[in-house]
Order: sequence, then C-alpha cells, then structure tokens
Amino acid sequence: MDPLVTFQKLGIALGLGLLVGLQREYAVSPLAGIRTFPVITVFGTVCGLLGQQFGGWVVGMGVAALAALVVVGNVAKMGRAPAIPV
Repeated sequence: MDPLVTFQKLGIALGLGLLVGLQREYAVSPLAGIRTFPVITVFGTVCGLLGQQFGGWVVGMGVAALAALVVVGNVAKMGRAPAIPV
C-alpha cells in the first residue's frame, strides 16, 4: 500500500477523533475527552490497516484490547468517590 494513502487515512482518523473528543470536552463528559478519542480512532485505523495485510484476527484482537481497557477503566472508576458536577 502507498505510504501517502496510509498517512492520509491516519490523518483523517486523527482529525475525526479530535472532533469527537472536542465535542465531548465541550459537553463535560467525565468518561472520555480530547485525548482519548483520537487515540482510539488511530488505534482502530491501525488495526484495520494491519487487518488488510494479516487477516481479521488483528481486528478482533484490537476490539478485545479496547474492550479490556473499557472494563479496566470502569472498574477503576467504581472505586473512586462520585464526582461533584460543576
């Protein structure tokens, strides 16, 4: 695959993740914000690009890794005191 096309796909994913993260920051979401969504979108794009080369198991492992991060984040959040809305 052409490196320019790969970087364009990664740039689009980063831009879309930043837009969603900016909206979530504006909505004062306690779950995720401007740093989390770009990381997730770029990770998903990398898994998709690798999945084209190596097969669907890469995408499956990426989904499993993301699900594990969500579970760990929610378990850690349950142990903290509830946040007071500002």
